[in-house]
Amino acid sequence: MWGAETRLRFSNALGTMSLTVDDVYVGLQWGGAAVLPGTNRPVGFNGKASVTVAAGDAVWSDPVSLPFVM
Repeated sequence: MWGAETRLRFSNALGTMSLTVDDVYVGLQWGGAAVLPGTNRPVGFNGKASVTVAAGDAVWSDPVSLPFVM
């Protein structure tokens, strides 16, 4: 379901080493790997562009505004 904002969950539940997630974006798929112009939004983690997820752990992103969703 779509709403005015979303949060993303990144899991490293089965990992044996830390996992760094950075430069994440969310947008509407136009086709293939293309994103619909004007919909690509950066995803943050506690106000930063990256986060390290420990082995066996999971993290949630900050809320991402989706103004193109009605």
